Amino acid sequence: MAKFKPYVFPLLFLMVVGALTLALPKAVDWTRTFNHERSTPYGAKLWFDLLQNQYGAQNFKVVYKSIYELENETYHQEEVNQDWFIMAKNFAPDTEDIDALLSAVNKGARVVVAAENFGYEMEDTLGFGVSNALEPSLEFTYKINDSTNADTVYIAFLNKDLPQNPVFLHRFNIRRHFDDFDSSAFSVVAINHKGNACMLSYPIGRGQLILTTLPAAYTNLYMRKPSGLTYGMNTLAYLKGNQPMVFNGYYLLGRREQQTPLRYILSQAPLQWAYFLTIVLIFLLLVFGSRRRERPVPIVKPPPNYTMEFVGTVGNLYFEKGDHKDLLNKKITYWLEYVRHRYNMPTTQLNDAFIKRLAGKSGIDTGTLNRLVGKVRQALTSTNISAEALLELNNLIDNFYKIAK
Repeated sequence: MAKFKPYVFPLLFLMVVGALTLALPKAVDWTRTFNHERSTPYGAKLWFDLLQNQYGAQNFKVVYKSIYELENETYHQEEVNQDWFIMAKNFAPDTEDIDALLSAVNKGARVVVAAENFGYEMEDTLGFGVSNALEPSLEFTYKINDSTNADTVYIAFLNKDLPQNPVFLHRFNIRRHFDDFDSSAFSVVAINHKGNACMLSYPIGRGQLILTTLPAAYTNLYMRKPSGLTYGMNTLAYLKGNQPMVFNGYYLLGRREQQTPLRYILSQAPLQWAYFLTIVLIFLLLVFGSRRRERPVPIVKPPPNYTMEFVGTVGNLYFEKGDHKDLLNKKITYWLEYVRHRYNMPTTQLNDAFIKRLAGKSGIDTGTLNRLVGKVRQALTSTNISAEALLELNNLIDNFYKIAK
């Protein structure tokens, strides 16, 4: 059981965090996403489901492409029998997208663009502007209290053939409206409580372009109410309805890549928390669990060097034996071997030529070498060596090792 001890606390911590996450009430997400996949107040799942039911699964398609790419698919067609719906916070197409949009509408497409802001290119090309009608004295909040209609205003459709049920919206969600548009090119479809246009129709060729500054009206917050449903159905009245619907999420969500398990985990808040918490716990486990758990390795002392003791023992042996001649012969033999290997010169003849050549190679003066070589020759020819002679020649050889280069 001891080996499982380090894992007990992390597991208990995970269990407590999981229990608290499940027990605590979930806060309402009031983020204005306009995302057709979200069931939050400002998501658009109800509107998305309504369009799917209205057109049928066979005639309903979701794409994440720019208008330019979408129009290229129908470039060679003389007529485009499609309804398009685009919802975004900021709809800012470039020149190519605008040309493709007008081309598709001219061929018969009916397009609804719901956005709070339209890019400069769009406004300049079609000739309209967008103003902010928000009263600065009002407190800025998107949270709605369903128990009261305070701070709500209505939207009216000018077409008398459409249901005239009042469509109430919170005033912060209708703070933008159209202005400076050419009334000969645009027709007003709907107005807000101040009489400002919040939905315009721009007919071109066989089709029609519908622009509205009220994307919030298509969110779950309003689609679950009769008035919101009326607003949505009135919008659909300006589409043909009997042809395929293309729901374009590109200008809100971008170019959707293939969904992967990791991308799904990161898109869900509880799973995202669990994912990052697991990574942190694994990191902590690696930090604190990477320490050595086996018994410490004992420090083994290196074997002692008995060379000096061995030399002393051998020296004492020769000293007690008293064979100075044998000891000196070994000393001379080692010295001559050193000269042969170090200076690459023969040692068979220890004459003046040898002394002169050795002096040149070793850097020792000839006087010192004459004395050393003389003692070596004398020792090699003598039969008995005294202790004093042994010590003298030993010192001369040791001095040679010290000063030779």
